[in-house]
Amino acid sequence: MTHPTDALRLVPVEPNHQMHYDGDRALANAVRNGGSIFDTTKAIWSAMLAAAPASPLPEGGGQCSGITGELSGWQDISTAPKDGTPLLAGSIHHSDREVVCWQDGLPSGSMDTDAAWEGWVNDGPQKDRFYVNPRYFTHFMPLPAAPTGAK
Repeated sequence: MTHPTDALRLVPVEPNHQMHYDGDRALANAVRNGGSIFDTTKAIWSAMLAAAPASPLPEGGGQCSGITGELSGWQDISTAPKDGTPLLAGSIHHSDREVVCWQDGLPSGSMDTDAAWEGWVNDGPQKDRFYVNPRYFTHFMPLPAAPTGAK
C-alpha cells in the first residue's frame, strides 16, 4: 500500500499559461466526448499537472518521498531523544508513521511485568502499541508546538 504523500508533486500556486492551455484543451475534449463530471475534472487535472514546470527541489523531480531527502525534516532514528519526548516516527521499509515516545520496560498493565524490554510506544492515552524491535522505525521528526489560543 502506498502512502498518500508518495503521490504528491510540487506545483505553482497559480497555474502558468501552459497549464491553463492544456487544461482548457482537456475540458474541450471531455465535453466533446460527453464525459462525466468526474472524468472531465480528472482529465483537466491530469493535463494541468503534466504541463506544470519541473520542481526546483534537488531530489525526486518534484515528487514528495515522505521520508527521504534533505528538505523533508526526517532525521535518523538513532539520534532521537529517548527521554519520553513524543515524536513522529517513520521508516524507509514500510509506510507506517506514528507519534511515539521511547519507553524503558513494557507499558504499564502488560502481562509480563518482569520483562526488561525497551522500545517505542505509541503516544496515545493508553500506549497500547509497543514496538519491541527498536529498529522498526528508521527516521523521526520532532513534533511542532501545540496550537495556542492566540487570535
